[in-house]
Amino acid sequence: MAGTDWMKSFMRRHTTLSLRKPENTSIARIAGFNKESVEEFYSNLEQVLRKYKFSPRRIFNLDETGVTTVLPSPKVVAEKGKRQVGQVTSAERGSLVTVVCIVNAIGNFISPCLIFPRQKYLPHFIEGAPYGTLGLASKSGWMTASLFVEVLHHIKKTSTVQLKIPSC
Repeated sequence: MAGTDWMKSFMRRHTTLSLRKPENTSIARIAGFNKESVEEFYSNLEQVLRKYKFSPRRIFNLDETGVTTVLPSPKVVAEKGKRQVGQVTSAERGSLVTVVCIVNAIGNFISPCLIFPRQKYLPHFIEGAPYGTLGLASKSGWMTASLFVEVLHHIKKTSTVQLKIPSC
């Protein structure tokens, strides 16, 4: 059976390889990202662009990501032989806030949306955020269908583009 010594020797012989941590990808994402789905998406996009002749300033891309409110401990330089290196942290474990970023095809951005894991949104949640930031709340802190409609209203309000937003 190959052991640690074998692995170290193998890595020395193959200098183009490195030990890396893989990124997690859900099965649903893998299943949805295939040649047929991508071709269907671009076919639909082409039809819509030909039909409505949107200018690049009216084409928006929206993406959301989770940001933790408590950062992981950084590595620090300390004297050899020290058994403990301390750091003061908050007692909370932290929570995930969803950040929604929106940009159009010519590179103009709209102020972000922040979705907090709360039952009720309070205005002080976005103190210090960029001007025009939209603050929202959902029980999980994740995007929901009703919050997405609010994000569309945010785009309509903060951009010069007039959008028709369907009601839910």
